[in-house]
Amino acid sequence: MDIHTEITRNAYAKINLTLDILGVEADGYHRLRSVMQTISLHDVITVRRGKPGIRLICSDKEIPSDSRNLAYRAAESFCAVTGIMPEFEITLDKQIPHQAGLGGGSSDAASVLAAFNIMHDEPLTKRVLCNIGAGIGSDVPFFIYGGTVSVGGRGEHIEILPPIPVCHLVIVKPKFGISTAWAYRRLDEIRDDSIARAPDILITNSMIEYLNAGDWDRLPALISNDLEQPSIEKHPVIAEIKRQMVNLGSKGALMCGSGSAVFGIFGSESEAVNASSELNEYGDVYTAYTIHPDTETDSELI
Repeated sequence: MDIHTEITRNAYAKINLTLDILGVEADGYHRLRSVMQTISLHDVITVRRGKPGIRLICSDKEIPSDSRNLAYRAAESFCAVTGIMPEFEITLDKQIPHQAGLGGGSSDAASVLAAFNIMHDEPLTKRVLCNIGAGIGSDVPFFIYGGTVSVGGRGEHIEILPPIPVCHLVIVKPKFGISTAWAYRRLDEIRDDSIARAPDILITNSMIEYLNAGDWDRLPALISNDLEQPSIEKHPVIAEIKRQMVNLGSKGALMCGSGSAVFGIFGSESEAVNASSELNEYGDVYTAYTIHPDTETDSELI
């Protein structure tokens, strides 16, 4: 069954075009509805056959290289499900900033699952890979598919949407990060302390309706993120970055996932590049664009 000894893949980041948090369940997990989109910013994963066991080498020394790393856990999970002996070395070249809301760890995990599957002649379907991924992290199933996707439940309910036209983005990652667990917990506290509750009419449903109709012009006005409120409360500079992006010509700006990064949608690559040069005071700045799996060639097999 083993047909390749090495495979390299790009692990793409994501943005949430919408993020509706519906409430917390008894076990502490939150139900959500979201439209997610793959973007060109990416890590690079190389998996190769090695000595017995799993070894992960990461270019960012601040990121753990053991079972705390989602890519490592993905390798363990794939071997456990398939019965394949763990004899792999994983090299992870990090470009996606962490604690940014861009899904870097989950994308790495999904890319490891996909790489292992290709390396072994694809014994598992995408649906099975999604089931494995759901046990690793709520965003992992999305990254198994990528593109423009509606996500529900705890992240395991996937609906492929019509691909949006290419959008040019500027992403600003402030010098601080935001813990996903903290952001959800603080949102729960805010909702308990006020009349604000999870909305009855979800922005995500409206976004899906317009995307299915091909009404792309409405996209910037509909972007929305329930986790912005607690994050801006603690870090007002997030709102300042959003305002500055709009001043620089962004059609819309939003915090990425649970933060702390912010993305802005611009009309062209040149507009995005020009705006990016004005935002360096806020942190690390990236330009990117939206992508879809069928338009990207990201695997190299040996």
